[in-house]
Formats: sequence, structure tokens, C-alpha cells
Amino acid sequence: MKGIIMLDLEVIGQGATTKIYRDGNTAIKLYVNAPSDEADNEAERQRFAYDAGLPVPAVYGTRRLDGNTVALDMAYIDGKPLMQPKMDKDERREAIYTLVMFLCQVHKAHAGSFPKQKDRFAWNIKYR
Repeated sequence: MKGIIMLDLEVIGQGATTKIYRDGNTAIKLYVNAPSDEADNEAERQRFAYDAGLPVPAVYGTRRLDGNTVALDMAYIDGKPLMQPKMDKDERREAIYTLVMFLCQVHKAHAGSFPKQKDRFAWNIKYR
């Protein structure tokens, strides 16, 4: 893949514009051709969630690797995804229960200076 930084590390996740690598006790999320502030915005939100006591990795910081790539460095947390292929009914029920408990924690956290979700949606509808 021309122009994309490739790390010689274990890939532990991937999205449309990101790839997450493991380097010992650190997870490195690379943003390639993403909006310039995306990594910083995610770092800010993740720090907020961590400080609110939510079970998310601690953020170490962001850094620019080249003109198109930014890295978000965070703690690596060992575990497995909630959803797995070929889960039986009880495993799916447990995964859903875990997700619901996590969402209950999220909704108890005071969002401080972050904009309300309905305001963000209204802005996106109006300007995007």
C-alpha cells in the first residue's frame, strides 16, 4: 500500500481509516488519510472516559508520523472482543449483558464540556 506506514507489529484491529497495532503494553492506532484532528479528538474523548472511570485504555498521546498518518498511543488491554463468530445463545446473551452494563456506565458519566449528542446531530444535518 503506497504511502501508508506499515509497522512490523501485530495488527489487533482495523477500521476504514485506522489500523491498530500492539507493541508490548502499548496499542498504536494509526489514522491514515483521516481528518487532521480525528486522532486528537478521539484522544480527548478517551481521556475523558478514562478519567470518568470507564473501562477504556489510558491515552499516552498522539504524534504525527508523516503528512498523512497520525498515531494515537494508548495502553494495551488484553481481552477478547465481545462478539465472536459462532457464538451460542448463552454466549450472545452474556455479550449483550456486558454491553448493556457498559452503556449504563457511559450514561452515568457527566459529559462536562462536550456538546450534547442532539446538538452534534443537528450540526451534522445542517452542515454536512
